[in-house]
Amino acid sequence: MGSNIPAAIEVWPQQLKVMVDLILNAPFGMIVLGPDLVQIYNDACCAVMGAKHPGGLDQPTFS
Repeated sequence: MGSNIPAAIEVWPQQLKVMVDLILNAPFGMIVLGPDLVQIYNDACCAVMGAKHPGGLDQPTFS
């Protein structure tokens, strides 16, 4: 993962764990943006991301 989200899930804040779990289990496309506008999205959102997938995971929305 990038520098904005720690790689070890054990050190993630509980709120981040809950949001990621919700997104990954959603039947429809979802993207969450963290405080630094870092993208985490589910498989259903891959079509929306198009050529930017998988490179868009854990990356700032704007660069």
